[in-house]
Amino acid sequence: MADQENTSSTEEVATETVSAEAISSEVITTDVHSSPFNPGNEQRREPRFHVHWHVATELDKHGICLGFIKEISIQGATLYLDHDLIKVKKIILEIQVPALQPHTAPHILAIDCQVIYAIHDSDEQMFRTGIHFDKFQVESEKDFLDHRLKNFEIAAL
Repeated sequence: MADQENTSSTEEVATETVSAEAISSEVITTDVHSSPFNPGNEQRREPRFHVHWHVATELDKHGICLGFIKEISIQGATLYLDHDLIKVKKIILEIQVPALQPHTAPHILAIDCQVIYAIHDSDEQMFRTGIHFDKFQVESEKDFLDHRLKNFEIAAL
């Protein structure tokens, strides 16, 4: 019985590793207005949305690292950055959420994040970085992002 549990546990770890590798090397071609998207049969807790939102994070030795988000959910995002963050592990990410109304300032979210993976993307000539949102520095900002994402399709049209 114990051997079956160990085998099952090992298989689960192997499956999670393969899934993470598949996600990090995934190429997605979708229309910007077809959000949320779920290519193939991915098992995600939250829908992801295509966006092009600017981000910044401060690095100790490199100053400020700039980039943009290409995919986002309430739990994390895929960033494209000018520095490799794989050795950093934890960052405070500032996301510039564009205003829905013209001539209105963008909304800035500050989120404590964990770096999941980083790989150089030859198409973008930047580092594609997967992050998980650990904690919103202002708790109400999570609700703001959730509301904005749930209304994303309306805003994109």
